[in-house]
Amino acid sequence: MQRVRLLLSAVLTGVLALALAVVVAPGRASAASHLVPCDGKSAPDRAFSAAGWYQDRTSWCKNAILVAQETGKHPGSLTAAYTITVVTAPKSLAVRVDITFVRIRASGSLANAVLTAQLPCTGCAPGKARGRTASVTSWQRNGSTVFDFTAGLGTGTDKIANHKFNPRFVLNRTITKNGDGTSFRCDNAQYISGKAGGCVFTQFVPTLSYSTRDGSPNRAVAIHINDAFTKPETTQPKLKGKAVPHTLHRDSSKVAANRRIISKICRGIDPNYTKKGLQCDEYPFASTAEGASRGDQRYSARPVDATQNGKAGNELGSFYDRNRILSVNSRQGGDAFNVVITH
Repeated sequence: MQRVRLLLSAVLTGVLALALAVVVAPGRASAASHLVPCDGKSAPDRAFSAAGWYQDRTSWCKNAILVAQETGKHPGSLTAAYTITVVTAPKSLAVRVDITFVRIRASGSLANAVLTAQLPCTGCAPGKARGRTASVTSWQRNGSTVFDFTAGLGTGTDKIANHKFNPRFVLNRTITKNGDGTSFRCDNAQYISGKAGGCVFTQFVPTLSYSTRDGSPNRAVAIHINDAFTKPETTQPKLKGKAVPHTLHRDSSKVAANRRIISKICRGIDPNYTKKGLQCDEYPFASTAEGASRGDQRYSARPVDATQNGKAGNELGSFYDRNRILSVNSRQGGDAFNVVITH
């Protein structure tokens, strides 16, 4: 495992000098129970990196170490391994953060220092749980503290707001240093079902999966996409060297233009496909920037079973909602997502 070290230093005038460091934890720390633990076989090396581990669109965690040393007439030292975990909600503006010290060792003048855990969050309204101030011995008995926030919204069509926070540690009420945290995005896009707004980690790119297995409710669509992935030159329109993207970006403004083009392709394949209970399926999807109207012919259209095509479309819509995949607007490009086919 690659070790990552980020040094944070401070000097206090007089006899006290403290150096605070946040480094990758050498031991695997226990995380809050509502997340996949950041320890043991459950966590990848990313949980011990400077960026931390984005488990999915609404959860992140990281293991780190806080180190303090006091020099002068009364030397002392403190080493504390901790885990920070964050949970957002796709249908709510509520955010919960847990910081858990899993091992604290202190000696000398810092053997019973006062340690405060804080979590400033830009644009967030703090709730009842706002961290903790306690002696080192108290933290050793109970290493946990909780923060809860209501995240604010921005302006514009989707009311997008980006929030950033860093864990802040204060030792003996004197020196304040920040560790590395993360950021998340909140919005209240009205085309996302629920209408209440929500927050996600856009650093995590979600994956939409369709299956070609017998009995799959959208098997015909999955077979079509798989053909576009694995043998694109056999799909319509014909294009030598054609390759279709596996990563797409939502752009609902292109739906009508994309469908006008792909319907012509399907009519060329079978002019009577609608009378046979079929619908025109397209990949990349009509609701993406990579759709047919992009003009590079790197797409595929095919008449498929109407029922299966409808179910695949419903699954795509649900996927957009639960991951808060935003479309292109005046402030940003559309959110990215991956597409995979299982067999």
